[in-house]
Amino acid sequence: MARDPVPSHASRRRCSVRPAARTTHCPTTREPFTGSPLTPRRARPSTDPKDSKHPMPRGRYSLHDPHDHTPLGEEHFHCTPGPSGWRYVSQTITPSGDHAGSVDLALDDLGRPIRLELHTASWQVRGAALDGVTWVRTDPTGVHATEGNVRAHAFTGTSPAFLVALTRLLRLTPASPATRLRLVAFTDPVLAPRTLDQSWSLVKSEAHATDNGPLMVDEYQVNALDTGEQHQIHIAGDVVLSAPGIELEHLETPPSAFPTEPKASNPTTF
Repeated sequence: MARDPVPSHASRRRCSVRPAARTTHCPTTREPFTGSPLTPRRARPSTDPKDSKHPMPRGRYSLHDPHDHTPLGEEHFHCTPGPSGWRYVSQTITPSGDHAGSVDLALDDLGRPIRLELHTASWQVRGAALDGVTWVRTDPTGVHATEGNVRAHAFTGTSPAFLVALTRLLRLTPASPATRLRLVAFTDPVLAPRTLDQSWSLVKSEAHATDNGPLMVDEYQVNALDTGEQHQIHIAGDVVLSAPGIELEHLETPPSAFPTEPKASNPTTF
């Protein structure tokens, strides 16, 4: 039986990882890893010494249709944790190289969305966690504005940012039961809102050897409760390694590590 979340508390391309004492496999292709840690072969470590103290992952995702793999574009991102939460900023481009939009998502220390800004060529959305989730959707001129509110736990959409954000909200362990979420999804390119229900569970967490030390990789199973569709997501810190429709193409710095202890003092609320 799925339960409501307690806020207190990842492509077909080959990945490469340095094998540890036993053979590990790429989470998306199940092929044995042959090189350095669960990152694309083009990923490179940062040469800035400041990054080791204050890592700010920067990189690029490619986006494609999860069913027929039609390219949808790229998302260039950077993200960072802070004393009061986490922020993700990105620019998206079309397959032809034109600017497509942007994402700006900020979370509080419980993983709740305190600010969301989405932009496409024709629409923009601003939202936050207020009485569930609340948003305003407008055209570029601001003339046509529609407000919305749903008693839901969080937002979701095309960007990998939303997957990381949900893991921060849930803070599951492998021993946690499946957790049910009600989400408001904004669909590109018109950013039309849609309410959906999902169930999340953390299947396992494994450490993979890297040149920068062990990299913890979490494997989640996500069930769409309206269709029964299931898929796996692999996340390391605040970077998505593999997910339906998402491929990590380039990463300049290692993922940031989040605190693992649950925030048990905060009750579940919409």
